[in-house]
Amino acid sequence: MATLKDVAARAGVSIGTVDRIVHNRGRFSPETAQRVKAVMKELDYRPNVLASRLSKPRRCRLAVILPQAQQDSGYWSLPLRGVERAHKALEGLGLQAKTYAYDRFDAADFRRAAEMVLKDKPDGVLLAPMIPQEAQIFLAQLGEDVPVVFIDTDLDGISPLAYIGQDSYQSGRLAARLMGLLCRGLPGRLLVLAPEARNRHLDNRLAGFRDFAAGEVAVIRSSVESDHDQDVLAKLLDDAFQEDVAGIFVTDASAHFVAEYLVSKSDGEESIQGRSGNHGLSMNECGGQSGANQQIPLVGYDLVPPNRQWMEQGRIDFLLTQRPEDQGYAGVNRLFRRIFFQESGPRVEHTPIDIVTPENLAYFPHTSYQVE
Repeated sequence: MATLKDVAARAGVSIGTVDRIVHNRGRFSPETAQRVKAVMKELDYRPNVLASRLSKPRRCRLAVILPQAQQDSGYWSLPLRGVERAHKALEGLGLQAKTYAYDRFDAADFRRAAEMVLKDKPDGVLLAPMIPQEAQIFLAQLGEDVPVVFIDTDLDGISPLAYIGQDSYQSGRLAARLMGLLCRGLPGRLLVLAPEARNRHLDNRLAGFRDFAAGEVAVIRSSVESDHDQDVLAKLLDDAFQEDVAGIFVTDASAHFVAEYLVSKSDGEESIQGRSGNHGLSMNECGGQSGANQQIPLVGYDLVPPNRQWMEQGRIDFLLTQRPEDQGYAGVNRLFRRIFFQESGPRVEHTPIDIVTPENLAYFPHTSYQVE
């Protein structure tokens, strides 16, 4: 393959002159340009676009808008870690990534973060749009010239550069399949714990679960993920256990709250079993095991530290993960390549749906963030 040096030698000019003509910068005569371009065609010379772009004294300033790291049981520390890993890998090439954290249960706090981003005028935005209405207002103010990548959840009616995250509907179907394996043939309702704060991502999980689950599905909506009010959750679960419960599915990272509730009831002096019919907090036939003290199956999401701890104790049967660290890393990388190299890529990039069990838990890395 011909090089810049080959072209310069054949055309009888300096390498610097060829470089100026290739990139159309600096001073050169039309006659010299014509001669150099003829040699480039003769030698089939093709400029190294990657090298030429990276040689420019340019910076890529990204705004990363995520919920506060400790929210949702520390879940948001995971995509943040991916962002930091991408930043470290690309900062030598001109990347600057600034994080703007917001309280995902406070619209005013999102507006505060959005105003800071608009003031700073970034070249691209990585956004977890957990407050849809405010996110749409922000995107309208940002304008179409700034590329945006969504992670974790998508928005209806918005066309960002990309959405990187889980196929939530299919993950809900997978959760229902796993629950069916655990509770095959067991009478009772399947109980679903979902947050009061609605978003497309979690609603699709619930829809997938409902469409695939066999038998009755009862949904409890609780604000436990916003204020950690376990007394409220306990009251809701107490009421739900007035009827038989075959298994419990938690649509977000709050499965550890349910595990703690179940343990407190089974270990306490007063058991729900007497108030809930055939089995209460225990089952006779489930998951191929038997016995009056078999615990109720629990399926949830996300390998946050408290969920890991309860799975290690055998109180959570399955956790589905959406590789949030990879989402953060891929989102930054996607924006960087768009801004520097004008690459588009697919509109949707679905991350794999991992199934974590007590048997393979040790092979998933620990998170560095701990919830206080």
